[in-house]
Amino acid sequence: VGVCSGRLAGHLVVVGHDYETARPAMDRVVGNAVLLSSAPTVNVLSWRGSASAVSVAGTERAVTSVATTMARAVVWARATDAADVTASLEDADVFLLHAQAGGSDTSLEALGMQWSRALGSFLGRGGIVVSLETVAPHRGTWTVLQAAGLASATRTEEATGALVSIVAPADAIAIGVPLSYRGERLSVRVVGADLPVVAADLIGAIVLHRTFVGP
Repeated sequence: VGVCSGRLAGHLVVVGHDYETARPAMDRVVGNAVLLSSAPTVNVLSWRGSASAVSVAGTERAVTSVATTMARAVVWARATDAADVTASLEDADVFLLHAQAGGSDTSLEALGMQWSRALGSFLGRGGIVVSLETVAPHRGTWTVLQAAGLASATRTEEATGALVSIVAPADAIAIGVPLSYRGERLSVRVVGADLPVVAADLIGAIVLHRTFVGP
């Protein structure tokens, strides 16, 4: 008798930190997001784009640190050409979109449209998409997700130094994160987002997480 495998849940996580500077609570947020994958070794495909080198290094350090404390392994693959992302997602467990400090709404929308079908399929087969945010001259890194048809928002607002509180303590992203922590420099809140909120300051959402169940 054949056994049908169950459907896998995909995850979309938006984090309003860029990890140029961080603290353990912030590290745990992005670490938990990446480690939503159940793979013994988590293969992460990352897109730097216009992210700063300091932000990229800080993010990778945070994820690696959390993985080490949880006895997990992470392998990094770094896409440098937008056209390569679609094919590279076939071998990835997680797609990490670094906080885009530069670029424009138009350029980010173009990426989202280019990756739309691939990201939808990726989430449908249980993939994890993690998007980070920072203070930037455009509406926000989430513009990529909106153009891909995965989420929508209005804008980002700077939330440097904000007291961030966990509002959904049962969410997997909140595991091991203090119930409140201080957002570091260049933290932002995401205004008008249509995703469930995991953490927020007194004004709006800082960390968001939606689960997708494929067909």
